[in-house]
Amino acid sequence: MGAGASSGIFTVGWSPDSRTLAFAGEMIGPTSDLYVYDRQTREITQLTSGPEQIQWLTWSPDGKWILHGTTNEFSEGQVDTFHAARSGGSLAKTLSDRGDRVGWATTTIYTLYSSENGLGDHNLRNLNIETGKSFSIWQDGFMSFAFDPKNDILAISGWPSPVNPDIATGIYLVYPNGTRKLVVEDTSSQTVYRGTKKDLFVTSSTDGTLGISKDGIVTKIGEQTGWISLSPNLTWMILYDWNNTVMDVYSENDQPVRQIPINPDVIVWRPDSTAIFLISNPDLQSSTHK
Repeated sequence: MGAGASSGIFTVGWSPDSRTLAFAGEMIGPTSDLYVYDRQTREITQLTSGPEQIQWLTWSPDGKWILHGTTNEFSEGQVDTFHAARSGGSLAKTLSDRGDRVGWATTTIYTLYSSENGLGDHNLRNLNIETGKSFSIWQDGFMSFAFDPKNDILAISGWPSPVNPDIATGIYLVYPNGTRKLVVEDTSSQTVYRGTKKDLFVTSSTDGTLGISKDGIVTKIGEQTGWISLSPNLTWMILYDWNNTVMDVYSENDQPVRQIPINPDVIVWRPDSTAIFLISNPDLQSSTHK
């Protein structure tokens, strides 16, 4: 087994209820297959048997499906074949769609996109695991995006493609009925779902960090043009830039609270949102935001 193939053999993942461990195993035959281990019964069950090596796996939020990717072509830009298996072993199938992974939108819908030289990332879409059908969200090129799960609104930093060569480069809101609204004529390195009292989305553009309301009203929050880190409860927001020497901390209403004199490489929030852990050059530090 080559280096590319062997990396996938370490693929594991716990079910949402922490009872079942899914993993790649090569116990039978020349390729790896999908197995599950039940902590309560202590039984191992083989769910799939195919000609390709498993590269990754992910559980659906309700624990009923295990989506996984396989390939025998190990090179830069490889695109894996998508498969879905019922965690109980009653069904395993190969899906017709394939692309770069984003994550679960619902318990049965997974979001993915395509990527290629020239056009870059494009064709953002949802794949229904049960039916195997894909539904396009944004066919054109894009840099960053975020979903509002409550109102099904998409904020995306997009640009023209062969499908729509005449659209303007900028940040759009895409509503459930398919309507697009250009709100900022600029690109964004990061767009996040804010979902607080003031802004639905926050995006980092070349003109600074911007807040975007549900109706597309744009307000400037700060001068930082780098990265956005949100607390798990979405109350606190940190803006930081690798070219800056401070982090700016904002409240739920996007009001500046304090500055922390550090330029972090990594920010990790405590699950209760009361503190952050920072990795910077490469010292591990901690700080409370209050």
